[in-house]
Amino acid sequence: MSNTTYFWQGGNKIEVVQDAAAITIHADNPEDAHAMANRAGVQLLAAQPAANGLVRATVNLASRDEVVDSLRANDAVVHHVYRDQAGNGNEYMITESFFLKFLPDTDVDAIRDYLAQENLVVERDLGDKCFLVRVTTATGRNPIRCANAAASRPDVMYAEPN
Repeated sequence: MSNTTYFWQGGNKIEVVQDAAAITIHADNPEDAHAMANRAGVQLLAAQPAANGLVRATVNLASRDEVVDSLRANDAVVHHVYRDQAGNGNEYMITESFFLKFLPDTDVDAIRDYLAQENLVVERDLGDKCFLVRVTTATGRNPIRCANAAASRPDVMYAEPN
């Protein structure tokens, strides 16, 4: 496992590392995930449903990043699976979205400008300047990195992966 990173959850910084061989693929079922892999010319060793529209797949650990790159090059939405760096066995599978809550006095135009600048799509307005937002290819970062960047803004109360 490599590429130590972190995300925020409930005000706590969770240190995580990428799993050596597990990835997630946004697909309706394992059969669709295998079909995506076949089109990309890569092999999944295993695939099982993880959540609605999300499949957890295992790949050859020597080629994990190559598999991810090939799937992405074929328009598949793919992410690494993360594990708690403390080694307590927690596994985190991220989606394309994260929760973003701005401070109450944040100007609505500033929020709109930030969302446009980062190429974030509002999936749901949760009220009180809290949103479920989705990253896009134009965002240029995965949801964890994007949420971490948002969390460092002085006008953001919190930003946490979904």
